[in-house]
Amino acid sequence: MLNNYINNFETTISTILFYGFKYTLLLLVILLILSLILLIVGCIIKSQTIKSKFLKIVPGLLLSLIFLLLLPYILVQFKNLL
Repeated sequence: MLNNYINNFETTISTILFYGFKYTLLLLVILLILSLILLIVGCIIKSQTIKSKFLKIVPGLLLSLIFLLLLPYILVQFKNLL
């Protein structure tokens, strides 16, 4: 009887973590697409001051989002090394 409660609890927690990861990944992909759109807009802008600010900020945003997307993979690989 206690094993059933523990299994149900583990299943519930696993489901919550899976959906949390899935929605976080979806949010990061949407942010990545938006930052790519901002990069395109930054290249189209005629004003040099605004263009230089866009082109300084957006690549850093892209790299940080790519790192966040790869973070679960990096953690799994690190765990496998230990």
